Amino acid sequence: MKIRWGRGSFRIWVLLSVLWIAGAAWVETRPPPPGPWDLYADIPFPRNRAECEAAAADDPGVKVAACVRRVYDEMWNDAEKVAWVLVPPALLLIAGAAIGWAVRGFRPK
Repeated sequence: MKIRWGRGSFRIWVLLSVLWIAGAAWVETRPPPPGPWDLYADIPFPRNRAECEAAAADDPGVKVAACVRRVYDEMWNDAEKVAWVLVPPALLLIAGAAIGWAVRGFRPK
């Protein structure tokens, strides 16, 4: 019986990746518990310039430029979350392929 290391390793990678992505998505989609520092946890925050302008029209204390900057920062935070979910499985696949390539180089011809 011939052991197929490549196929088995790929299946293990698929299994680990699915578990990682499911676990990371579960962690990232759960909102953090509000604390005493988060006075506005129950208020939805604007996600674009038009919503910032509408919030500024409703509340004169809202500065559009600061609101837009926070929206930009939140978008980068969302991108970091997606990278945290997807990059580790991709790096593991690349590392496994590189190790497989190096090991195949030692096979006798």
